[in-house]
Amino acid sequence: MENIIWYKLNENGFIIGDNESLEQVPGIYVYRFKLDISKIYIGSAVNIAQRFRQHRYRCSIYKGNNSKFYNLVKKYGWNNIEYGILEKLSGKDTYIIINKETLLDREQYYLNKYSPSLNINKIAGSILGYKHTEENKLKFSSTHIGKSYQKTLTGKPRPLVTKETIDKLKLRSRGAVTCIYDKNNELLREFNTIKDAANFSGLSPSSVSKYIARGLIWNNTYYFKHCLKSKKKIR
Repeated sequence: MENIIWYKLNENGFIIGDNESLEQVPGIYVYRFKLDISKIYIGSAVNIAQRFRQHRYRCSIYKGNNSKFYNLVKKYGWNNIEYGILEKLSGKDTYIIINKETLLDREQYYLNKYSPSLNINKIAGSILGYKHTEENKLKFSSTHIGKSYQKTLTGKPRPLVTKETIDKLKLRSRGAVTCIYDKNNELLREFNTIKDAANFSGLSPSSVSKYIARGLIWNNTYYFKHCLKSKKKIR
């Protein structure tokens, strides 16, 4: 990896000496294990400064075993990791108008070029919402067969409103927020909107909504849920 400026990290995952050096622009980034520089992790983000902070937080609450990168950090510490920028997709207002497909194309280029050993998923897209295979799409479609539908004024079918949906709407009307819980059902963070939770986690709002609707755990780390606003201060 030539022409890359490597940033050294302290034990808390902050850049040593200049933690404000990262720009809030789209780009492709890389983490490298200092004790074996062949071990690298590559990712992309519409805001690399924000994603840098997110990785620190995610690792701090990570309790799973399916992330090679976080497992490595947990074992050896952030101070044995270096951080670098492979490419910035910069320009006027780029961070707002960047096309996600363009970002994923560039990430895939580097995944193919370096074949990073710490990436479990070698297909770009996991940080912007998992892209299902055609086989999985068919499986999901089959789960809707036989369900009742009513028509909108445009003639297009839509699912009937269920009791579960009504309960969720009632919850929101009472001041509900979007919360993050760990695997022990401990409340970690709460956000006023799904969009805020999505921005924090690096997912799209639609992906967060799916995790809430299906009750699935994200990255074997935490759950998204609708809940009433907590009166106590959340760490």
